[in-house]
Amino acid sequence: MIQPWILDIQQNNIGYSFPYKQKMMIAFNYYGVQFGKEKVTTMYDQEGNGETFDGHDMSLSLSSAILITEDFKFGISVKFYK
Repeated sequence: MIQPWILDIQQNNIGYSFPYKQKMMIAFNYYGVQFGKEKVTTMYDQEGNGETFDGHDMSLSLSSAILITEDFKFGISVKFYK
């Protein structure tokens, strides 16, 4: 999924899951946000000094779930943020 927002903000998300063996599922996910170009400001240059920077965040996750019984399932996820 690519979702553009106002002020040049854009969200990106992609995920994939697949069965592993008979009663287990594994999933991968990427999520990112880009904030577009921003002005570099200082205390003395409130309107900007002519430089810009590009802000962004991202996360990667790995998840796993297992079917213990018909009524009980157990899952766990780990996530990396940058």
